[in-house]
Amino acid sequence: MRSIAKPRRLLMSLALAACTLTAAAQTKTVTHEIKRGETIESIARSYGTTVEAIKQANPNAGDYFFAGMKIQVPVGETAGRPAETAPAAQSGVKAVTQPTKQPVNVADNTEDTAGEPQQDSGVEDNDAGLKLRSYMGLHYMQGFEEGAKGSYGLSANIMNAYSSYFGISFLLNTNVGIVDAEYASANIGIGPNFNYMLSDNWGIFAPLYFTMSWQSVPVIEENGTKTSDEEFNWGFMTTPSIAFYYKKINIGLGFALSWAKGADKLGTGFIANIGYAI
Repeated sequence: MRSIAKPRRLLMSLALAACTLTAAAQTKTVTHEIKRGETIESIARSYGTTVEAIKQANPNAGDYFFAGMKIQVPVGETAGRPAETAPAAQSGVKAVTQPTKQPVNVADNTEDTAGEPQQDSGVEDNDAGLKLRSYMGLHYMQGFEEGAKGSYGLSANIMNAYSSYFGISFLLNTNVGIVDAEYASANIGIGPNFNYMLSDNWGIFAPLYFTMSWQSVPVIEENGTKTSDEEFNWGFMTTPSIAFYYKKINIGLGFALSWAKGADKLGTGFIANIGYAI
């Protein structure tokens, strides 16, 4: 009886160890930070699991997932499958865990229907998923200096070009019609911009313009006649802003810093704008 009991206890121990390894493979998870452009479905395919398994691993999230969120993703040979459908452990055979696949961003379009990578997109992970954005907008600027003239104009911005944080901005600014009939100015600017999304709705936007300006300042001669002194100049301007995005609308508020050739100090002010995605 003793000789029979020992093999039985050995087989039961091996079966218990195999079941333990199988359960561990089922519950193994990794931390994944959701990138812009990813969906829960694409993340599930990348790790060889299911949407339901990801939701079960993140009960506090419910159905709300967003870019930048860190989630737990089940991985392994039996990830996402119910325990009763997992392969039964055989006595004396060790459970084998499938190597974890690296996540593939759907924006790269480098994964075929079988889930295997076809080619390298050349986009770094921290930049992948940044979507190209284009906005046309209206703005109003006002200087902080005493006697500063307000101005308004049009702007065009292309942001996150080539899946980067950078783009290009164009600005046309004037104050004709809102100050007085005897004073007028206008400037045009173009240059790079930096755009970083804090969330799906909030972002930091900072363009740097090279500007060409014109102004006509009224002058009263000694004989009492009025003339105008026209001046052309060039300089630089930046308008770092905090922006709110809702569907195709964006609203921004920020500072305006400018320098013109011959100026002994920076011009300061604020800018408010509203734009529409095109």
